[in-house]
Amino acid sequence: MKFLGSTFEATRGVPMQRNFTRPILKREYREAIAMTEASDCDLADLFMEGVTDTNDDASSVQSRGAMKFVAVADRIVGDFEQDQRLTDDDVERIAMALNAYHFAANTFRRHQQFELSADFYTVAARVGFALAKSIDRPGEFDARRLASLFDLTDRSYMRARAVCKETGADDRVQQIFIDNRDFRLRRASLEKHRYQQLVLSCWRLLSGYGTSLLRISMSFLIWVMLLAHVYVWLHGLAAPRYPAALWESLLQTLGETRSTTPKSVFIDGALRVSGFFWTALLGQLILQRVLARA
Repeated sequence: MKFLGSTFEATRGVPMQRNFTRPILKREYREAIAMTEASDCDLADLFMEGVTDTNDDASSVQSRGAMKFVAVADRIVGDFEQDQRLTDDDVERIAMALNAYHFAANTFRRHQQFELSADFYTVAARVGFALAKSIDRPGEFDARRLASLFDLTDRSYMRARAVCKETGADDRVQQIFIDNRDFRLRRASLEKHRYQQLVLSCWRLLSGYGTSLLRISMSFLIWVMLLAHVYVWLHGLAAPRYPAALWESLLQTLGETRSTTPKSVFIDGALRVSGFFWTALLGQLILQRVLARA
């Protein structure tokens, strides 16, 4: 589904149609959704009921409170008009949804329902990220309010990662890490933190590059070809026209006495270091992929 123009991936079903495995959670969720559909329902009042219930001593009451949070947030997300221009009231509605998902996740974590907790921390973070991507002119909104919502989004990402690590969901940890990095980059852009934006952009480029087997393999091949050409040039041999001549010249070069000028020694050392780097990176990535499929 779409939320604020962003693809909003379903977690346990789309909002207002979520799939819970435990029958009691299914029932409590349907009841909470029914409350939001009542003509006299005020979502803010229902949200406060959730706050009261989740602070109760009885775990069953806390569970109902968590479902009220989920229902309130689902109603806001599900009913949001996609093409409308954001206003301060819209930001407050989105803030309620973000807080509701986050508070629900807190309750699930307290009940040691770690999978549910990770799911709704992730959903809360996606709401905050969608808000960040939908804002073109941050000066039109309260900067402190946006900062507090973005801080909560960041905490949702970090808690989702922590819970996934506890449950051993390494694939989700990696994806949440990437999403959190992209969110921080968007936030830095909105808040005009240029140096932070530059660092995060470089981080994004390098981390994305280092997880692609195709990119690493192609870079390794290019490096080998450049290495051969540089070695041939470094030792004063004629530039070969064909790959066969290139390798013949390279073998000839390797069998000769190398130049000892500072320039040639530096280039030779740099090529060796980069070669070890590319070889180790390619080997590590291949090993990681093999172990992941084992």
